[in-house]
Amino acid sequence: MEVKEFKIRRESYNPRPSSKDSRSAKDEILSIGGTIFIFSVNGCSSIEELENYLLNEYGFSDAYITKALNVMGSTVIEDITAQLKNVWGMQEKINGKEITRFVGYSFNEIELEHKTNLFIAGVKNLKTYIENVFSKPSFEWARSVDWTL
Repeated sequence: MEVKEFKIRRESYNPRPSSKDSRSAKDEILSIGGTIFIFSVNGCSSIEELENYLLNEYGFSDAYITKALNVMGSTVIEDITAQLKNVWGMQEKINGKEITRFVGYSFNEIELEHKTNLFIAGVKNLKTYIENVFSKPSFEWARSVDWTL
């Protein structure tokens, strides 16, 4: 199976955090001149959406999805010593359900560039992981398969 392109988008964002602490953090970031932004990968702007994408697009089991997200979230690059999973993530309540959006913040252009590069590196690692999974012959044997008779 061929791994499709991963299109990444970053845009400004006005989150609606579900926790009181996150709402306070958002207010403080904005009050001192910070910018809040959101990333999306192939239209997925939350962990839950990306999980569904990996399931529907590639037929990944829960174990493969968990590993893929861990690979993506554990990414570190030279310019930032933090792991990607510590740079983004905000809980929001959407349609009564708590989801974790790929939300981050910055106070200047350099910080925004660093965090963007870190997110892009995480998506590259995710893509490499998916390509490696497909290169293993045993993956095809373990996939879910349906038949209509």
